[in-house]
Amino acid sequence: MRTSRPGLRLAYGRSPYTEEALQVIEPPLSAGHRWLADLNTDLVTQIALTLGSRASLLLTSGMSSTAAEGKTERLERICAAVGEHELWAGSGTRQYLDTAALAEHKITVTWNEFTSRHPRYAQAWPKQGFEPGLSVIDAACAIGWAGVSAMLRAGLLAYRPPGETR
Repeated sequence: MRTSRPGLRLAYGRSPYTEEALQVIEPPLSAGHRWLADLNTDLVTQIALTLGSRASLLLTSGMSSTAAEGKTERLERICAAVGEHELWAGSGTRQYLDTAALAEHKITVTWNEFTSRHPRYAQAWPKQGFEPGLSVIDAACAIGWAGVSAMLRAGLLAYRPPGETR
């Protein structure tokens, strides 16, 4: 597949799975989205499908009653709207996320500490070093979508006991 993304091809041309990665991201990139949010939604959806995710992407703009004054209250309302009682949060939110307020609404927080334990994989430009958590595209170009899926599943097991299917 020839792509109109010379920048991606130049950056990842040495990577063994570049064509495979571009086959997934090229259609959303070429779809002519007017808004960045629409492009992002399309990319996330296509990548999730490729990785075999069974999760559904829900936009808060399509939910009722999620508007709120504060960030924590908004998160409470979003969780309530989808019937969720667990919030996975990036470690950077530790500084401001009010876990006590969430706990009052029976919402537990699981901190995603993925960056500190990010698996390493071969890089096309090894002299530049490895940058953990760079992007799913970087990983897909280096190890393929099957490799990314396996890497994510292995990381998920660090949070979920074997046999838990959530």
